[in-house]
Amino acid sequence: MSPAEPRGKRSWPLGLAAIAVSIAIAGAWWGLPLRSPQPLHSAPGPSAITPGAGGVVLEPGKEPRIDPQSLVPGKPLEVHVSLPPEAAGVGIESIWIYGESHAPTQIDGRKAGPTQVRLELGAELLGPGRHIIELRTDEVSPIPLRRYAFEVR
Repeated sequence: MSPAEPRGKRSWPLGLAAIAVSIAIAGAWWGLPLRSPQPLHSAPGPSAITPGAGGVVLEPGKEPRIDPQSLVPGKPLEVHVSLPPEAAGVGIESIWIYGESHAPTQIDGRKAGPTQVRLELGAELLGPGRHIIELRTDEVSPIPLRRYAFEVR
């Protein structure tokens, strides 16, 4: 390099190459892919269930699809909401159902065990579409809610 050339003019390509190599090494070190990420799995849609004599069980993280042909007109659908084990001691302050075909409605229910809540849903609440049952609890947390979804299709 001659004394007449500015110092930073020639070193920037070398610095850029050093940064690129450092990023590639760090990515390999931490296991980061250098290609576009692939989906972990392709989850199939929920399969339709037919409510049995015991009704339908809603569990955290699952969204069952209920076949509307399996619902008996005039007979309420019995729903058992399964709470996670860490919520065994919580109290239920109110229960609401939200749906595409009706306004938010407060419904009655009762605890049927430390981790079970039992409720009955009338036919007017079971129109086609997605429904969310919301349990408002007495938990000490910023948002003391438990939500469970199901679909009637």
